[in-house]
Amino acid sequence: MALRTPTRNASYDDDNRLSIDVLNSVLIAIFKWGIMPTEAVTFEVSPDLLAALKLGAIDLGRHIRLIAAISYFQEKKLSLGKAAQLAGMNRLAFMDSLAKKGIIVFDYDESMVEGELEGISALSMLNL
Repeated sequence: MALRTPTRNASYDDDNRLSIDVLNSVLIAIFKWGIMPTEAVTFEVSPDLLAALKLGAIDLGRHIRLIAAISYFQEKKLSLGKAAQLAGMNRLAFMDSLAKKGIIVFDYDESMVEGELEGISALSMLNL
């Protein structure tokens, strides 16, 4: 096992584990500044496939992220915000991408729309 070199205030114990103090600092930074650790997902693509798609590897990766985000959003596995995060976009840009593909962002059934319209009518009567 290769030993890592401590950086800044980091130190490693005999088993080469990062000290608790450093981990606590990382957790505080995550909560304080909203910094979230990330995982990398990689896969191999042959150059001829990239050529057939007329895409570079980076563009293909972006496209796959968007497709996955849209799919998980449509399956209701991810919220709009989380799907946008997966796509690497803000919510408005993701909503725009959905609209360009003809995907409905807000899926209300008829009873929900009627309830909303009744609420709007009631509010407009109060403001007269």
